Amino acid sequence: MLIDRINVSSGVTQIYDPSGKPLGEFTLTNPLDTVFLDDRRVFHGVTPIRPLDPTMKTFRDVLVLTYRRICN
Repeated sequence: MLIDRINVSSGVTQIYDPSGKPLGEFTLTNPLDTVFLDDRRVFHGVTPIRPLDPTMKTFRDVLVLTYRRICN
């Protein structure tokens, strides 16, 4: 979930199948934009962020939660 991004260019989320074939990409741009992924089925990554204005602070804050079901 995107919390905020300030002065950011890029930060594109990329999704791949297990063989490495690209499935799609998107950019979380607004606070609360959210993505749900099943890490057992797809791989994902995010391109490095770059400043729009190099003289200003640049950040991309995200909240990442990981769930794992444990069966007894």
